[in-house]
Amino acid sequence: MSLLEGQVIAFPTETVYGLGARADSQEAVELLKRIKGRPEGKPFAILVPSVNEAGRLVGRISERFERLAARFWPGPLTIVVPDGKGGTIGMRCPAHPVALELLRVAGVGISAPSANRSGKEPAKRAQEIYDEFAGEIAVVLDGGPSQIGQASTVVRLWDEGYSNIEKARNPAGEGWEIVRQGVVTADEIRAIIGSG
Repeated sequence: MSLLEGQVIAFPTETVYGLGARADSQEAVELLKRIKGRPEGKPFAILVPSVNEAGRLVGRISERFERLAARFWPGPLTIVVPDGKGGTIGMRCPAHPVALELLRVAGVGISAPSANRSGKEPAKRAQEIYDEFAGEIAVVLDGGPSQIGQASTVVRLWDEGYSNIEKARNPAGEGWEIVRQGVVTADEIRAIIGSG
């Protein structure tokens, strides 16, 4: 499989198409950064097949994470938490059969930004990826037009893994903040985990 060989592929999710590289290979992630044109210091979200796999990546999952995942996974919500190594990690379980099968077959987390050059609109059809990335990526899995056509919501959970300085930067003063607005709304998140 091209992905497991360290190559970059493109595939559908329920939101928009994604570019993907195996998350456990620094070389593959660096190739993905070059193809995407991603600025340094802006990490990729990782697609996972389950909450269990998310927990394996970060060591532990908070109760609030579990509640959000129970409501919105598989689905269009990326959850950002401390990675246990002094940084953060965003994880999402997609609700598209092709993406879920890819995760099952690969057996590893997939670093997966939207399929576009940084600063451009995400691809919603496979043909857009062929047009933009011809010769740069190994495979395009065509799953038809994107079902939602809008990127996932990204929420950061201000859990005990953050330092007090980091928590002080939380502009909302709540136990979480929306980093990128997508399909899932702040009201929907608040209904699941409240404001603290």
